[in-house]
Amino acid sequence: MDLDGVWQSFSDWRDYYRYKVHVTSQHRSLEGHLNKTFGGGILIKSYEDQFLAIGLNSEPAHWVLFEPMQEIALEGEGGQSFKDVDFIVYVPEGIDLSLVRAEIERYKIADRTYKIVTKK
Repeated sequence: MDLDGVWQSFSDWRDYYRYKVHVTSQHRSLEGHLNKTFGGGILIKSYEDQFLAIGLNSEPAHWVLFEPMQEIALEGEGGQSFKDVDFIVYVPEGIDLSLVRAEIERYKIADRTYKIVTKK
């Protein structure tokens, strides 16, 4: 009996579920998963992403390169776009938002809130 077809089917199933197990609600992992699922162009921003991590001179990684130019929230600006949500998902036009919402709901932490914004 030729088991190559059975093995390939099992191998594909195993690879798929190994991938799914490693997707988490951490926004970089979730962003990568959404881009893989929907073909790219999706960006997730959290409130913390608006601020620079500024270290001390004594710390090894305190320099930040601004290539390309990074937007920085000024004092008082941080909460304006995140009034009632923990993170924002920017989705290109043409992607079914209900499918994106279903994927986010599958992986997000229960008490986290978000909104989806369509970008042009």
